[in-house]
Amino acid sequence: MRIRKHCLIITLLCFSCLMNASGFMFKHLEVKEGLSNNQILDIFKDSEGFMWFATASGLNRYDGDRMTLFRSYNADPASLPDNYVESIQEDYKGNLWILTGAGYAIYSPESETFNRDVHEWLWEAGIDGTPALVHIDHYKNMWFYIKGKGCCLYMPESQLLYPLWFGTHQLPEGDITDIQECEEGVLLVYNTGRLVCLDSQTNKIKWQQDDLTRELGIEKQGIFTLFVDRDNDIWMYSPFGMWVYNPKQKKWLSQLADMTKYRSCNRVRAVAQDKQGRIWIGKDQEGIDILDKKTGEVRHLLNKTDDERSLQDNTVMALYEDSSETMWVGTYKKGVSYFNESTFKFGIEHIGNINCIEEDKEGCVWLGTNDAGVIYWNSATGSRSAFPQNTTDKLITDAIVCILKTDDGKLWMGTLGKGLICYDNGRVTRYKKNMPEQQNSLAHNHVCALAEDKQGTIWIGTLGGGVQSLDLKTGLFTTYNTSSAGLLSDDVFSLCMGKEGSLWIGTDQG
Repeated sequence: MRIRKHCLIITLLCFSCLMNASGFMFKHLEVKEGLSNNQILDIFKDSEGFMWFATASGLNRYDGDRMTLFRSYNADPASLPDNYVESIQEDYKGNLWILTGAGYAIYSPESETFNRDVHEWLWEAGIDGTPALVHIDHYKNMWFYIKGKGCCLYMPESQLLYPLWFGTHQLPEGDITDIQECEEGVLLVYNTGRLVCLDSQTNKIKWQQDDLTRELGIEKQGIFTLFVDRDNDIWMYSPFGMWVYNPKQKKWLSQLADMTKYRSCNRVRAVAQDKQGRIWIGKDQEGIDILDKKTGEVRHLLNKTDDERSLQDNTVMALYEDSSETMWVGTYKKGVSYFNESTFKFGIEHIGNINCIEEDKEGCVWLGTNDAGVIYWNSATGSRSAFPQNTTDKLITDAIVCILKTDDGKLWMGTLGKGLICYDNGRVTRYKKNMPEQQNSLAHNHVCALAEDKQGTIWIGTLGGGVQSLDLKTGLFTTYNTSSAGLLSDDVFSLCMGKEGSLWIGTDQG
């Protein structure tokens, strides 16, 4: 029991590469981690740093450790109006505007309650109607689309209101399905594919693009969604396809949209851009395409049933990159997958119960295990084999606690109960306590630490015998323990050679 208490036995998932085969490794959040539902419809990070997940059954707030759930309760008028949550935004006061199956509600983080009467809020702002669509821009100005009437721009800080109604030549009539911003102003997209840009200074129409409406025909109507990248290219997608428009050049960039149209199903559900400028395109049943606009390279991320770090579900409903450069992926059936290049410093190589690691000059790794002796692993090729090879002189134990590869090429191994082992070009030499043929011997058969000094002397830390030095020229051991050298304890667990030739000794007493 004492040995088990003091020896750190680590089941190590050894590193193999920085990324998996696709180059992207994900962590995941599902119902078992506290999500109310695995169908994710929107993702948002608020100004306090909380992540919010809109699901098909409740609203979830995540602080990096714990999930807090908000649901609708008929008996509680301050709860969510409906459990089907579609989108999340934050206004200038830090309140969240939540779109549910029963319309919008306003969440107050101070009281953690929901105001279901958005119509009253709009009435106080001077707007008569219930919004079908709300967009809060980067200035925290609020755009409201009211079906059958048109749009309103409300500036909360100044309390100024700018109506843009249908039938007054301010806006073309129709059903607006999304509102976004670009360099030239505010974009409105209609259910026919019509694209309108409003001048951000005058709120008048700056340009209107009807090519897509003519191409699809008036009979093809649906929800069109917009995303504007940092090059000011406008990505527009719907059940009918995806298109990219450059307003400066006044042309459609068909080559960008065509780069991801290589499979049978091409329904795009979400688009985002990461800090490296790559465009992430989430699809229905086809995972994620990651497009590098500069090189034209497209990387395809799909779920792999045998890889827990792959994308969890191939139907992607939402994409969101936060300020820490984490890309959050909301899926249809498997909750949230999230990626950050610093999340996984290492890949996974399942090898066994590893106690110690030593790397040689060739970059190969010697692994001392708790149950399989020594494993020789070539990290470049991935090949590994039991050690030693090409010799009939096998090791006498499977429990290797420490390994040292000395400058002369010898491999030294400390064991629990079987003493010290040296492997030198096919020959195995064993050192044990009180061996009859040795005048002096190892102080204890539990060897937990090894080090080499500049003179080539081997230093040995034991459990119960203190520290010893082994002079390879003479074969003599010299012992340093509580009696002869004033060690705090004879149980030595670590040794480290200092830059000036000093030896640092770690014991169970400090």
